[in-house]
Amino acid sequence: MKRLAMFGLLLAGLSPMAAIAQTPASDAKPSAIQQPPSSGPALSDMRPVAVGDHWTYLSRDNLTGDLTGEFTQTVTDVGNTDVSVSVKFLGAALPAFCVFDRLWNVKSTNVAKFEPNDGTGVNNTMKVNDSWNAKASDIRSSRTLWKRVETSKVIGEESVTTDAGTFNAIKYETVVNIRGAVDPAQKATVTTTTWWVPEINHWVKRSEKTFRDKQVKSNWTVELTDYGRS
Repeated sequence: MKRLAMFGLLLAGLSPMAAIAQTPASDAKPSAIQQPPSSGPALSDMRPVAVGDHWTYLSRDNLTGDLTGEFTQTVTDVGNTDVSVSVKFLGAALPAFCVFDRLWNVKSTNVAKFEPNDGTGVNNTMKVNDSWNAKASDIRSSRTLWKRVETSKVIGEESVTTDAGTFNAIKYETVVNIRGAVDPAQKATVTTTTWWVPEINHWVKRSEKTFRDKQVKSNWTVELTDYGRS
């Protein structure tokens, strides 16, 4: 389960629907801000996703304090309903691949398919206290291995500083209760906190805790270090 949680954390991302991305694309990075504006970020401020968009992250194990790796997500294809992304881990010979829907819920990775998706993306509206629910199946080698019940809620707006800059982010939390499809006694809870920035069409920080038997089994954080458009 630890491997499942970490793989989900590294490959999952956040993003918008093209239908609500109304602002024109720009090659320039958004300027850093010191305080969130009173109006807050909005889906209408979303930068449209495009082939070549890329985001680099550094991951840390919060239990040990160790840096555990660096990876870059790069958009390779944009369709009417899906966004295809390569995920290149520093030191890896070959990239992994991931398919998202237009709200950046994960639909499939190299090792798993989520039916209909993994439920970790954003919602059509992202106002404070907005919440949404989802159910999904985790399918591997044509077998349903895990059943997922998910609840997400927008916590608020927060100024977040990473190596990539300071951003006005929408903070939301997703709680995923996972049970074995064959053996329901196999279960875990994954709590993910995401800081999502419409202006760069992605998340700048994401933390994930995995609990089994009410005990923390893994605790990871990834933060944005660089981003841009090729």
